[in-house]
Amino acid sequence: MSGRLAPVAVVIPTYNAPVFLEDALRSVMRQTYGDFTCVVVDDGSTDDTPERVRELIAHDERFECIEQPNSGPGVARNRGVASSQSDILAFFDCDDVWDDRFLEVLVPALGEAPAAHCVTEGISADGSPHGSFAEWSRTRWQAEGSRLVRSPPGPTTFEALVTAQCIASPGAGIVRRSCFEKVGGYDPRIVLMEDWDLWIKLARLGPLTFVDEPLFFYRHHTSNRYVSGRTTRRDAYRVRRNAIAHPDNGAEQRRYAREASKCFYLDLGRSSLAARTAKQEALGLARLLYAYTF
Repeated sequence: MSGRLAPVAVVIPTYNAPVFLEDALRSVMRQTYGDFTCVVVDDGSTDDTPERVRELIAHDERFECIEQPNSGPGVARNRGVASSQSDILAFFDCDDVWDDRFLEVLVPALGEAPAAHCVTEGISADGSPHGSFAEWSRTRWQAEGSRLVRSPPGPTTFEALVTAQCIASPGAGIVRRSCFEKVGGYDPRIVLMEDWDLWIKLARLGPLTFVDEPLFFYRHHTSNRYVSGRTTRRDAYRVRRNAIAHPDNGAEQRRYAREASKCFYLDLGRSSLAARTAKQEALGLARLLYAYTF
């Protein structure tokens, strides 16, 4: 990317989320890279979230709030993109926090890549440190034989992402609009792992830039969406099936996606057996492994 840096459209879906909303919006407002607009898409909240949003953004003309019937975060993000015009997109959840330099660092780092992302750290409900995603964000895995092994650090490739998710949240990166539109945006059928599916689709176009700096903070709290083990497994299965069967795959991409998925479920099965996982859980893992093997 040369010359004047492009403006950014920040898209924030909300649903019954007044508790952490102010922290999230303030972290966007504090960005040292000021050439952005922000659309908050309220996804059919049944509380006073839309009113709270409008109160918080009332004196900042870069922000707007639109509403839609409850349709899920992927649909809300797609709606936000459709209502914006910038060449670069940033997706941000209403309970997370950006470092003040997030956009300042990632926008020039994007270069010609489809997307760029950074290291993630964890925070608790009160904003204090809560564990760390840093090592996980930096680690890449590859399928080797029947196991997953660490691969050297570097750009985030299709192979790395289809092997294991390594980008914690939509808020950890920025996306080139032309690439977002080319891959069809967020899949509305995926409820919990729609971001992983999007990262894989983008990486199919070319490696994603990785910025080795903690600029995004994922908040742990009791209302996080990742609460249903069954739904999480279902969506993980769907993401992996999409990665294998996507019509834009080359032959090698399809082969590797299948191999990586087999290795993942083999490793998961070994861990489950070692931990003496309940019979029902073990049967579920066996079915998934069978689906990828035959």
